[in-house]
Amino acid sequence: TPPEVHARETVDRNGNGYIDAIRMRLSEAVDDGTVVTSDFFIGGGVQLGPDVDTGHTPDDTEILLSITDNVISSAPADLPMVFYIRGSLTDLAGNSLLTTTPTPATDTVGPAIVSAVAADGAEEVPGIDADDTVTITFSEPTSAPPINLGNVLNTLMLPTNHFWWDGKIQSVVTSWPDDKTLVVHLSAQVSSPTVAVGDTITIDGDTIQDLAGNVGSEVPFEAIRGSFDPVVGPQITAITS
Repeated sequence: TPPEVHARETVDRNGNGYIDAIRMRLSEAVDDGTVVTSDFFIGGGVQLGPDVDTGHTPDDTEILLSITDNVISSAPADLPMVFYIRGSLTDLAGNSLLTTTPTPATDTVGPAIVSAVAADGAEEVPGIDADDTVTITFSEPTSAPPINLGNVLNTLMLPTNHFWWDGKIQSVVTSWPDDKTLVVHLSAQVSSPTVAVGDTITIDGDTIQDLAGNVGSEVPFEAIRGSFDPVVGPQITAITS
């Protein structure tokens, strides 16, 4: 009996919000020595990497196909079509995997932060003041859960001794303009929050999920960009006659 493909699953190995591999699950163990990437195809012209990861266990039921990173987001609308044209792959008895119908991969990748931007509000005061914000954008639509003083410490983890709340430690206000965008509205009672441009943000891998229930990536997002300071326009520095 020839082997069959039982599942095609998206993988984000580096947690950046883009699919970088497809995991193929087969009905039975296959001969790793017969697996070549040129027999597999991804829709949309996405290129497969030259190498194939057959896993730590030799001749098992899983194959990991590497694809070009930063091309396909983890959003459901971007799920790639995957298919196989009969080639060299066989099971341990020598039966060949037959050509498969193009089928969309199953979404098994959760949302990841793709940008975080600090902004100064209408009150043009250097540093964090009462109307500054950090806008966090995710790689795909999320469950948009409530985020507040009670859960922000773990949901949006900052580096040690950096916090979203001000010196009064009374509340943390957030909003979701849409299901991919989270805005943290900062305040500055008693003292300013210690969150800073350049901070990493790590989500907890539980609270924020995608619409399929996949949990968010726990890989730290590299850094908050932007500025909490007012934008200063050009100024006259000298007048000569």
